[in-house]
Amino acid sequence: MKNHNSTPTNKHNKGTKKLSEAERFFEFFKANTTTVFACEKALGISRANGCRYKKHFESLGLLKVVKMGRCPITGVDGVQFITTNSALFPKPTQLKFPFNYAR
Repeated sequence: MKNHNSTPTNKHNKGTKKLSEAERFFEFFKANTTTVFACEKALGISRANGCRYKKHFESLGLLKVVKMGRCPITGVDGVQFITTNSALFPKPTQLKFPFNYAR
């Protein structure tokens, strides 16, 4: 007797999951430290969406601006180079003082 399965199987995508645009953005910046515009050129994610994802991941503490520099595509100065790789996050420069001293 034949087994009638109502859902077709796809042998090519078995066990793989298609990443959302935000997940692709996050993974791209885990491997690359560059600009949102470079991400747009590499992945096809619009700059508007890239800026939205940047703000979202930055608010969660998952994305940091590593440096300011010249855009590798346009040559404009003063653009942000960002990453989601926590090993590359800049070290905080804020001094911490213990304010809980006894009088």
